[in-house]
Order: sequence, then structure tokens, then C-alpha cells
Amino acid sequence: GRPFPDHLDTIEPLKDRKARLHVSVRSARGLPAHMGSFRVDFKFCDQPSVFRGNPVEGAAVNPTFDIQHTIAIVLDEAMREYLLMDALTFQVWGQDTGANFGEGGTRKGKKALEEEKQKLQVKEQRLQELESALTKGAGAVSRAASAER
Repeated sequence: GRPFPDHLDTIEPLKDRKARLHVSVRSARGLPAHMGSFRVDFKFCDQPSVFRGNPVEGAAVNPTFDIQHTIAIVLDEAMREYLLMDALTFQVWGQDTGANFGEGGTRKGKKALEEEKQKLQVKEQRLQELESALTKGAGAVSRAASAER
């Protein structure tokens, strides 16, 4: 909702009052699968420092943060304009984990993926050998059928 009632065209009734702004970050969705250890940062208005959330360890495309942060503010015309017109910007940071999602949505490391790739190459080679044997066998059957005619 709006931070000020619609009937307040001016900040005067609230001017110089102290207030608290509660910021809650529950989760993020659809983050890159190869990233992990996510954290959320944000800066509010003209605050001198950036709020840095604690990293969420591990890897997930939909991490849960459950960040709660309260900011003390003083209500004045500049704050009114900020709350009505500007946006609070969040940045989500993460680290490249060097992993990818495998079957069933589970994470696999590079070594496991290389092993899986090698197994697939062996299977592919075996299929080519079988195909070759079948082709040769079909040729022999075809020649035998021709000889019988």
C-alpha cells in the first residue's frame, strides 16, 4: 500500500516524526543453476551503507533468505518524495559453483558429469558396433535370398 494516506497532500502533520521501515526478503526465484551461496544487498534512500544479507550456503535456483531488517527514518518532505516516487532496489549476488543440474534436478559436480559423458560415449560406440553388425547381417541375408531365386 501507499506509505501516506491519500488525504495527506503535505508532510506537515507528520513532519519530523520518527518512523521505522521494515524490509522483509523471503526468497528469490529462477536464479542461475550454476550459481550458489546467494546473498541479497540493498541500499535505502541516502543511507550511507549498503545492507548486506548473510549468504545462503549451497546451491538452489529458488533460495530462501528470510531476511528481516528495520530502518529508522525521519519523516520529512524528501522522505515522502522518496517513498512515493522511488524504488528500493535489491541486488542478488552469488558464486559460480561449477556445477550443473543433472537428471532429476540434482546437482552434479564436474567430475560426475565427465564420468557420465564417458559412459554415454561407450554406449554410443557399442550401438554403432551393433548397427554395423546388423547391417552386415542384413546384407548377408539379402545375398542369400538373391542366390535362392
